[in-house]
Amino acid sequence: MKTKVIIIILILSSFSGLTQTKSKKTLSQTFKSSIIYDNVTYFEVTKKMFESLTKAYGEEPKVKEYISKLHNIKMLQPAGEKRDVKGRILYSNFIKHTNLDDFTLLMTNNNEKTKMSFFKKESNDKNEFLLVSTNMIMYVSGTLDIGSLSELEGIIELAGEAVGI
Repeated sequence: MKTKVIIIILILSSFSGLTQTKSKKTLSQTFKSSIIYDNVTYFEVTKKMFESLTKAYGEEPKVKEYISKLHNIKMLQPAGEKRDVKGRILYSNFIKHTNLDDFTLLMTNNNEKTKMSFFKKESNDKNEFLLVSTNMIMYVSGTLDIGSLSELEGIIELAGEAVGI
């Protein structure tokens, strides 16, 4: 009798573990579901846009080379009043409801004012970087390395200028 109870408990606990894993969203699903919230700014640049930018900035080889390494950028930022409170909620929900099992945590910071986690996922065809903080959530993918990320701010500005942001 005890053996049957233990087996039933083990089976039920394995099902609950599966349900918890399945209830977490993919990164893409989390971004899509987050853009419907009020006071959340969403920004995305796709590979097609980067290809267009490569052609537009062809006379600047360094910029062209960097842009050609980018596949996708997605950003979420809390907006409106009480951004700090909304940022903490956005951070907590993102971390709690997103499946980040394939990502490696590189750095984290948690203090009274802000929270920040920085992740990386490597594969043969691209690297993915994910910054989740109370100020913003940013996802970057491409054939770039971590050292290249410092140049990203300029690229985001170029992309923003191209689309009138």
